[in-house]
Amino acid sequence: MTSEAETLVEAMREEELACKERSVAGDVVPRPKQSLESWINCTPAKGCERFTSSDLPLVHRYAEVWLAEAVELLRPTFRSAGHEIPPVHVSIGFTSTGYRFGSKRYTQAMCYARRLSIDGINEIHIAPVVKTAEGVMDLLMHELIHAVLDCRHGHGPEFQKIATDVMLVDSRSMTLKQTMKSMIDQRKLIAQLGRFPRKGMNC
Repeated sequence: MTSEAETLVEAMREEELACKERSVAGDVVPRPKQSLESWINCTPAKGCERFTSSDLPLVHRYAEVWLAEAVELLRPTFRSAGHEIPPVHVSIGFTSTGYRFGSKRYTQAMCYARRLSIDGINEIHIAPVVKTAEGVMDLLMHELIHAVLDCRHGHGPEFQKIATDVMLVDSRSMTLKQTMKSMIDQRKLIAQLGRFPRKGMNC
């Protein structure tokens, strides 16, 4: 576990100890939900979803800063799998397909080819209807794969190979064990980033 994650885990332990001490003193204090450490290593089979990424401290005030830091944290994952993330601009905004309020079908994120950008850099837009850090991270990894391929090949074999190499959670060919490991690795990164600084739109 990284030093940042260890610091957060230690803070959660101190909070729990303080709650116990206040309870002994007669104060009515709710116990902390679940430890950060347990949340990071949680799998659906354990039924341990009480602590969520929304309970993390706010580290980055702006969503675009959170996203830029997430890209940098993901670079080693892609690089170790033999894929290099190109320079990208990531921002919050609706995609070129737009959004109709109340609609159940819409595009949550989109990557644009370098030829469409004046400075020749892939642009990634993530819609403000995504409300959790996990959801944002899944979409970001997905769109970064498109950026690696410069938006070629769609979701064909080339895309699927990289998705499997970097263990994207929604990869079609990952085993259950690989999916669980990917979720844990993702939570370790989110623990460093803190909670996503936008709660999303009521759509």
